[in-house]
Amino acid sequence: MKHYLQHSLTRFNSIQFISLCLLLLLCSLAQQTQAQEPAHKRALVNRLIDENKDDSAIIILEQMLSDSPKDSIEHQGRILHQIGKLLAYKGSTNDAIKYYKLAIEKYNKVQNRYLENRVYQNMAGAYADSGELNTAITLIQKALRYMEEIKDTAKILGCLLDMGLYYYENNQTNKALESYVRLVNLPNEKELIQKAKAYNQMGNIWSTDLNNEKKALEYYLKSLEIKLQLDGNHLKSITASYNNIGLSYKILGQLDSATYYYKKALETGKQSGAFESMVEPLNNLANIYKRKKDFATAEEYLREALQYIKYSTLNNQILIYTSLGILLNDKSEYKEALEYFKIAEKLANKGNNLQDIAEVYEFLIQTYLGLGQSENVLLSLNHLLNLKDSITNLKLNNTVAEMMIKYETHEKERNLLLTQQRLLEQQLKSKQMLLLFLTILLTLLAITSYIYIKFRRKQALAKQAALELSLHEQKVKNKIQEERLRISRELHDNIGSHLTLINALTEEFDDNDNKAKKVRKSILLSMKELRKTVWLLNKESNSIDEIVIRLRDFLSSTRDNGINIQIQATGNTNTMLDDIQTTHLFRTIQEAVNNAIKYAQCNEIKISLNIDENNMVNFEIIDNGKGFDKENTNSNNGLTNMKFRMEQLKGELFIESQPGMGTTIKGVFKI
Repeated sequence: MKHYLQHSLTRFNSIQFISLCLLLLLCSLAQQTQAQEPAHKRALVNRLIDENKDDSAIIILEQMLSDSPKDSIEHQGRILHQIGKLLAYKGSTNDAIKYYKLAIEKYNKVQNRYLENRVYQNMAGAYADSGELNTAITLIQKALRYMEEIKDTAKILGCLLDMGLYYYENNQTNKALESYVRLVNLPNEKELIQKAKAYNQMGNIWSTDLNNEKKALEYYLKSLEIKLQLDGNHLKSITASYNNIGLSYKILGQLDSATYYYKKALETGKQSGAFESMVEPLNNLANIYKRKKDFATAEEYLREALQYIKYSTLNNQILIYTSLGILLNDKSEYKEALEYFKIAEKLANKGNNLQDIAEVYEFLIQTYLGLGQSENVLLSLNHLLNLKDSITNLKLNNTVAEMMIKYETHEKERNLLLTQQRLLEQQLKSKQMLLLFLTILLTLLAITSYIYIKFRRKQALAKQAALELSLHEQKVKNKIQEERLRISRELHDNIGSHLTLINALTEEFDDNDNKAKKVRKSILLSMKELRKTVWLLNKESNSIDEIVIRLRDFLSSTRDNGINIQIQATGNTNTMLDDIQTTHLFRTIQEAVNNAIKYAQCNEIKISLNIDENNMVNFEIIDNGKGFDKENTNSNNGLTNMKFRMEQLKGELFIESQPGMGTTIKGVFKI
């Protein structure tokens, strides 16, 4: 008994485990299928991005988003994230931020913290581009904490690099340096380009903000050393490093070293096709040769810079045209110098930088003096004085604004401290409440566990008792079946042999003797009934198909009386009936057929059996006989027996008949 129980539980756990695995596999496959977009759409988006057709790519992505199934939430988040990045690249920062927020909502629903924090990193850049640097710093710090939590070194480096830039743009130079120092001190052998960029930024800070050119040169050289070791195409970045190093040597007065690195910048710039980076080293070389009084070489470099000026920034364009004008002024070639200063003036006005415009006018005055155009000298001087006043007012306004920012920052810090204090008090209360809650929860868990264990024990005892009862019932059934088999053998061997012997003796009777024929017929019917009884006793259960076969066999003799009997079965005919159900069903149909033969004067009987989807047995016996009036006819023993048998099966019996319309007997019971 114990072995049987263990075997059953083991089998149940195995089936449950296999079912669970199959369910998880199906769910995984469904999610993958739902998350996939047609490959041609993804390829089209990538091609459009490569061709700088971002607007078209966004349209395709929006279509993919609308076509995406509602339950593919993570995939929708990825599409929203990509649209946000494209909008940010275009400069539509506000729209980009909206899409980033929608992507975060999607990732929150599926609890994908990794992708959520990737969005925070990109969204920080969008806020920085829109001037909201404090928000950018908060977001990048959030992303950094998560990447440190999962120990993703590559993403940690990226976050630190971005955070240093945002601190620097927010005039928090020391914090920017701290971020870069953390980055370069991280153990890292793969993402070395991030370390090189950090060293370059540190050099910029030491040069521009801390006025320590030696320290700046040290970091520029470290950045270049790393870039030269890297595989792949980093020539553009190397070009920038050569130029920065040359500028540091120039500031330190080491002009030969500066010249060498500027020329290296030109060399790598041409190799990489980074024409936008060519203008600055060419201008720097021109300044060095101008300082050496080699005006011809200086002019060559400046005129070479004109070849690449269309790739350069607006500031560098102003710089080159102004430098050429100054050089031509020094050579007293005022007419050509005026042409370049006019171009520089136009570009400076386009950039709306008052300082650049003022510098152009200072040199224009010298040009007009050289040309002897005193009227233009006065006009330019008047413009210059107005510009100087505007610049002074602007500086004053900026100073006031800086003071206001410092005041507001102080107020924010004070309010932040007060907020932190309140938060600490709330956290203390929350911890106390949490401790109380955990105590109650643990108590409830202990009580629940005790009740559950008691319940499981009772359940196990109930299962054991049920199994023992089932085993006992099975033993009883086996004994009954053995007894049934014994009785059927006795009937077959004893009564059957006697009937066979009597039948053999009647063969000697005169064939013309009617009494002998009746005796012989009675003996044959008795033998057939005996076979029915033996068959019903022999089997513990029978299918509908087997019952139909037996009915056809036992009712075949009715054809001798000129009656056509049709038997059909529909539905699930493999359904098994137990011995009691088989006996009652068989005897009911037999009784109905016997009644039709005896009383109905019919020549056709139809018998149908159907097992419906609710496991109900429906049977019907229809004859085309004379019928009878149910209300004026007393139930005979045959009808009473049929009703009794259906009651035993907890079923129902229905009799439909009218004089001259035949008779229909219907029965139904549940298996």
